Amino acid sequence: MQGNARTERPEPTGSTAHVMAVHASWDRLCEIIDASESFLLTSHLFPEADSIGSEIALAHHLRRIGKKRVHIVNHGDSLERYPFLTRHYPIGGLETLGPTPNPDLYDVAFCLDVSSWDYTGAIGEWIQKSGTDVVAVDHHRSHERFGVLDVIMEEAAAAGEVLFHYFKATGAEITEVMAEALYASILFDTQGFRLSNTSNQTLRVANELLDHGADHRYISAQLFERESWARVQLLRLALGTLQRECDGRLAWLSISDDLFRLANAQFVDGDGILDFLLGLHGVEVCAMFRQLGNEGIKATFRSKGRQDVGALAEDLGGGGRATASGVLLKMQMHEAIGHVLPKTYALLGVRESVGAEPRVTVPWG
Repeated sequence: MQGNARTERPEPTGSTAHVMAVHASWDRLCEIIDASESFLLTSHLFPEADSIGSEIALAHHLRRIGKKRVHIVNHGDSLERYPFLTRHYPIGGLETLGPTPNPDLYDVAFCLDVSSWDYTGAIGEWIQKSGTDVVAVDHHRSHERFGVLDVIMEEAAAAGEVLFHYFKATGAEITEVMAEALYASILFDTQGFRLSNTSNQTLRVANELLDHGADHRYISAQLFERESWARVQLLRLALGTLQRECDGRLAWLSISDDLFRLANAQFVDGDGILDFLLGLHGVEVCAMFRQLGNEGIKATFRSKGRQDVGALAEDLGGGGRATASGVLLKMQMHEAIGHVLPKTYALLGVRESVGAEPRVTVPWG
């Protein structure tokens, strides 16, 4: 492979079968890239630093090995906090693809940080209708086949960490731009290396990226010191719906369309609230219910590790990993809460809420 001479492979963690499967994925991924000349890179709805960082790093890699047509296309605009990433590579919107799905436009589509069509929006619909071959690179658990190749590493903290292992396994050069993008990916998804998905291996990967030119202080400032007033206002309003149940082991809140309007905030401004709740002493599981316009309710879950919220989301029709997961529910807010909470109580080993505080009346929209 041009620019990708093989080198000694870093061993992924897990069983022998898992290690062999990962190695086979690298080989197959190399074959697909070798055989392709035009690439579409995309991610989930409302892309954030993991998805954008992964896209930027992979795009730079593909261009460095001689691939001329590499396009990044995302749903909606990139958030204002990510210009330090988007300055490295142009990112287009759905209009870039044209109104009619064209099977000849791209040889392969890479879906990064996502392996479920439910969370790819209109771009996912375009890809499916075009019949373009799909490769998924993700760190969330998936039990259904998504593309012609699904590279899933649950032990990785971020999609960017998965790509790092691929670059290392194939001997690809990691430039300073790629290092910055991958470091941002990992730093964001671990919330500054605080969350339970931060393994010793993750920290070793981060250290190598620093050696390749990533600037920890600069990237941290870009990710965590650019909060908007709308986002803070949304947090204030959302905390007004906060519920403490199951003797403090469960915390959950809800954000209706009305709260988004009051805060002048967007759906993505709710990202990070669950990680804040997970820092509460005694909380083992937390959940958030967010109105996603007319699409339904996005329920997201976090766990400190004792409970598998990935299994909870799968039971509801979604997915994720053991400590972070989500599902889109096609129902009203009150219906979603009533549907999900009993399953959450069961996950915590209780039949019904114990030690619940009085419910706060909120505008469900």
